[in-house]
Amino acid sequence: MLCQSDSTICKAFLGSSDWPSLSQWAALNSSVSGRLLKPPPPGAVCHPGQPTYDATKCSTVLNGCGDGYPVYVINATSRDDVKAGLDFARKHNVRLNIKSTGHDYMGRSTSPNSLSIWTHHLKGISVFQSFKPQGCDFSIDVPAITAGGGNQMGEVNLAASQEGLYILSGGSESVSYGGYLTGAGHSALSSTYGMAADSVLEFEVVSPSGEFLTLNECQNQDLFWATRGGGGSTFGVITSVTARAWPEFNFLTTEVTFSTTAGNPSFYPALSYFFSQFPHLSSLGLTSYNAVIANSSRTTNYTSFPGAPSSNGTDYASFQGIFMLPVLSPQNTTSSLTAALTPLLANISSTYRDQFIIDISNATTSPTFYDWWFSGSKPENAGSDIVVGSRLIGANALSDTNALEVALRGVLIDAGPVGLTFYLLGGKGVADVVPRGGSDAVNPAWRSAIVHAVTGTTWTPLDNAEKRKRIPYLTNTTLQYLRDLDPDSGAYVNEADRYEPNWQQAFWGSNYERLLEIKRTVDPGDVFWCQPCVGSEGWEIVGNKLLGWNVLNFGSVRTTNGRDHQLGNNVIENQINVNNELAFAILFENPKFSGSVSNPREFNILRERARPIPHREFYKPSHRQLNPSRPRQQLEARIREETDRLLMTDSHFNAPFTDVAYNNVKRRWIEQGIWNNKWSQANESSWRWKHEEPPEYKWWWIQKRRTVECERQASRPISQFFYELSKERDRMERQQRGLGGWNGTFPVDINTEAATNIKERWNRWGIWNPEWGDYPGMTWAHEESPGEEKRRSSNAQLSITPRQLGASIASLVCVALFVGFRTYALPTKSQMLDETGFCHNRVDEL
Repeated sequence: MLCQSDSTICKAFLGSSDWPSLSQWAALNSSVSGRLLKPPPPGAVCHPGQPTYDATKCSTVLNGCGDGYPVYVINATSRDDVKAGLDFARKHNVRLNIKSTGHDYMGRSTSPNSLSIWTHHLKGISVFQSFKPQGCDFSIDVPAITAGGGNQMGEVNLAASQEGLYILSGGSESVSYGGYLTGAGHSALSSTYGMAADSVLEFEVVSPSGEFLTLNECQNQDLFWATRGGGGSTFGVITSVTARAWPEFNFLTTEVTFSTTAGNPSFYPALSYFFSQFPHLSSLGLTSYNAVIANSSRTTNYTSFPGAPSSNGTDYASFQGIFMLPVLSPQNTTSSLTAALTPLLANISSTYRDQFIIDISNATTSPTFYDWWFSGSKPENAGSDIVVGSRLIGANALSDTNALEVALRGVLIDAGPVGLTFYLLGGKGVADVVPRGGSDAVNPAWRSAIVHAVTGTTWTPLDNAEKRKRIPYLTNTTLQYLRDLDPDSGAYVNEADRYEPNWQQAFWGSNYERLLEIKRTVDPGDVFWCQPCVGSEGWEIVGNKLLGWNVLNFGSVRTTNGRDHQLGNNVIENQINVNNELAFAILFENPKFSGSVSNPREFNILRERARPIPHREFYKPSHRQLNPSRPRQQLEARIREETDRLLMTDSHFNAPFTDVAYNNVKRRWIEQGIWNNKWSQANESSWRWKHEEPPEYKWWWIQKRRTVECERQASRPISQFFYELSKERDRMERQQRGLGGWNGTFPVDINTEAATNIKERWNRWGIWNPEWGDYPGMTWAHEESPGEEKRRSSNAQLSITPRQLGASIASLVCVALFVGFRTYALPTKSQMLDETGFCHNRVDEL
């Protein structure tokens, strides 16, 4: 597919007309003091201009060639170097790649036809006994450490230990501390202190627009929230990070193995039982790094733990794990660590007598966590052909040993040398931690997880045919067993399958919508792009080019997962799923995109469904997480439904459909008497229905009191229901007239049919209370105290005080007069108040 056509738009690529000239690259090199590198291509044997050119070797290289590598690299040593690279990429529409140091299982650290900013040399470490975030008028009275964006875990841990401190860090000394934090960062002490991202106090970043920004709880709070767990290469380049530290402590460890002959049917139920006890071990403060293999003949490091049997020609299935316990209380001792594990192993031994070789080592005490950590953290291999996937598993899933056994069998049957790790890292610390600012973008699934389960697949180097078989099998079969085990959970983005289906939900859960909004605000031109990363839906890699889709061809839209989403009745009937709608929103709101479609009406429907609701400050993503019966949420639901109605009428307006829908709904609420002029100035928490607020009149203001009291009652559920019932009845009358044959009367059950329609609509919006019965009550669900709705029965609603009874009568009278029970001609509000004294009298009696 061609770039810059009616269908697509591309990032510039080597050889395209918009690729920067040599003189422009030279100018960039000068601006970064000569630190622009042009590394030889990995396939240099295929390039006649390269000194290593060898046509005979080229075919082998081409067969095994990966995704491609950057054309130029900036060896950034300062934030000014980073800014120069960002400005250049943004100006010339060049694909940008951010590479720090360590490993990245999803391949985000490299990309073809790109300019790479290498942050490995952004270093510098400082240690503080307390820390004052920039722009704040307070200090945080905890030890803290500031590190450069390129500092590696080993460097930061060493600096902390020299001051008698410990930081939350992973197990690999080569990993970049900054990159690790962007994905949340698990640690051997997560169950005590939370995720590493939860400990961050401040970032310094270079934004997509090239600005130097400080992110903390006092400034740039949205970016501060997003950068802690929202993923790397997305919101900015981290040049430094400050995180809290803790005083060092003794650290206890013991090693456990239990093994049996490969193929023994008892292995899986024994393993399931052992893992089902992990929530209990977590409650005691234990964590574990471990590995499970189903057959020792298919792995190269089987005897890496003491107590693992020598194969001696026999293949074994085995669990091998190290269990850890920080000495943070007098109760945490070597004896308590051993005592927590011994009964579990004894149960396996007695249940499956003479079938397992079981070993638990003597518990050892390390003077500090760093002493233990450094002894096991060694340089890693340069790389390997491996793809991994993961799942976060909660306590409820672990308690079902039958389902757990099914999952373990399914994963391990073909895990080969990769096996399965069942890291015990979640628990109370992750669930209870309160990050600075109150929250962060860490996957909510972590908050209820006990285990981080990881598996993967490998293939013969340079064998692309095998690779093409192994990766889909991992994604669609192996990992599905883990998804089925805990379907409502997610995955850890730093150690996950890049082809994870529904990755937005899996990696970020309910945080994704807010992350996407922040991404589109700070980086509308997609200066940063990686996959799968927040906001990546509008682009797709085709060959070694990055394409953005900007057209709906033949009634379908092409999205980055390669599927065509057909536009038909399912779209018209408003059944677009969330992920598609997010993709549509990106496509249609990006000013770079323009479209031509075979069905303009369907295109308009999608475009308007994707458009933000007007007056967006009223409708942030967090609002949708609140109770749908609140005024803001009801207003938004009604605007959506009115927008869809307008789209189906083939009407033409000089304003976006959503703006027209907003004005229509507002006009109806004003007519109904429930619109509150305070809402446009009030913050989110201040929106209340009028009946929820104390009346704002003096007792002697009789006439105003009557008006206000009727309006206050109009916002109650029963009042709104009968108002909408009258409108629905009018709509049915107009429809009947349009069909012809109307004799001036309605069937007897018209009110029943109209009421059913309203009830279905309220159920669709999530505001119908199942406790109500045939008609609504006097209060919305959000007005109830926690649990009250479940405690009440339908009959209990009838037990009300005399004052409530008076309010109910007044409410119904006002509504009855307003909607006109006795005539189809609805009286105006003034007619209702002036021509009848009944509402006046009833209100005065309250």
